[in-house]
Amino acid sequence: LHKKLPNEYILADDSALFIPAIPDHFGVTTMREFIAQGLHEDAEINDYVLGLIPAEADRTAWISSYLELITPQGTRFMTEGRTGTRVAKAPRGAALGLDNIMETEIGLTTAEIAMPARINYLARGRAIMKMLVTLRTANEWQGQLPIEK
Repeated sequence: LHKKLPNEYILADDSALFIPAIPDHFGVTTMREFIAQGLHEDAEINDYVLGLIPAEADRTAWISSYLELITPQGTRFMTEGRTGTRVAKAPRGAALGLDNIMETEIGLTTAEIAMPARINYLARGRAIMKMLVTLRTANEWQGQLPIEK
C-alpha cells in the first residue's frame, strides 16, 4: 500500500485473542477461526469462545492489538496495546464484540466501562496512545493526546 501511496502516512493494524488454557485456538488466526466456524454475530463469537474454555481452566486471557505506521519518508513505527486479564464466565455490559467477555485489570469487562474511559482499556486504544507518544517523541506529530489520563 505504501508503494501505491508513497506520499501518505499508512497505518495498519491487527488484533489477536490469546487464551493460554486453549493454546490451539486463536492467536494470530483469531478472525480466521471465527470465519471458519461460520461465526458472524458478536453473541455467536462470545458463546463460541466461552464454550471452548473448560469449566475448571485458568481463564487468563488478553487481546493484543498491533499497529504499524509507515511515514512518507519510509520510517516505520510499531506499537502493541494489550487489554484483558481473563475471560469472564458470561457476557457483561453493553458493547460489541469480545468487549463483553474480556475482564480488565479493574475487574470490569471493557463493555462495562463507559466511554470515553473505555478507550484507555481497549487494546487498540492502548496501541494508538502508544503510537501517538512514539510519534511525538520522534517529532513526527506535535498534537495533544486525545485522552490524557
